[in-house]
Amino acid sequence: MKVCITGASSSICENLIDHLRNRHDLTLVDVQYGPHFPQAVPRLIGSHVDRTFLRQVFQGQDAVIHTAIAHEDQNTSDEQRWRVNVEGTLIVVQEAIAAGVKKLIYTSSLSVFDGYDLSVKEPGCENAEPKQCSFYGFTKYLGENIVRFHADKYRLKSVVLRGSCR
Repeated sequence: MKVCITGASSSICENLIDHLRNRHDLTLVDVQYGPHFPQAVPRLIGSHVDRTFLRQVFQGQDAVIHTAIAHEDQNTSDEQRWRVNVEGTLIVVQEAIAAGVKKLIYTSSLSVFDGYDLSVKEPGCENAEPKQCSFYGFTKYLGENIVRFHADKYRLKSVVLRGSCR
């Protein structure tokens, strides 16, 4: 299976790439890479908010794993988080659909629950309604909804994963 991973230079992707590289034909996408990434896997330099770039990259891909983020710990502005986490996710989903990608995995965040008082409610509980107090959590929740809307409308097989960077 041909799999494209956006935000591939992140630490979360190191294990993912190691796990998938011998079973799938990987294409990695990010704005920059450190020297620790394997040379045997195609690494493309570009942004997931660049629609023209993604249009070319997604051609022939069977699946996309969208991990690219602008996190609040990265000294980014709300405008940058909006562009990367919301607009970028919309572009990824739309271009995946246009390219005929069959499966999409979106990595969200437990920050969609950061509005809860931890002493009252356990965040991440499957039956808890997401509630955000950070702009980052809000952008990730919007990303989840973008994926769900397009998955339903275009019958795109998708999974939303929530995790923590910590």
